[in-house]
Amino acid sequence: MSDDPILAALSRLEAGQTNLAADLTRVRAEAADFRDQVLNRLTAIREDIGVNMARVDRVAETVTDLRAELVSLRGENAALWRMIKAIESRVDQIESR
Repeated sequence: MSDDPILAALSRLEAGQTNLAADLTRVRAEAADFRDQVLNRLTAIREDIGVNMARVDRVAETVTDLRAELVSLRGENAALWRMIKAIESRVDQIESR
């Protein structure tokens, strides 16, 4: 029976199918590992983006606060300048007497 070419071909076919099944199982496992690595990297990227966006928000708030403070200081500076000019005017009047 082992000399029967049909049985030998079927035996080779069965061995090939067994090898193919093992290869498919290995490829599926590798694909699942690769998918998990990609998902982990994407998750890390999303977390980095979230952290950086929070930093950007804080910087934007700081810039807005600084801008408001500069506007306030500009107003105070203008008021002090007017006071200095008024004092200079008074000093000039006193000196001209």
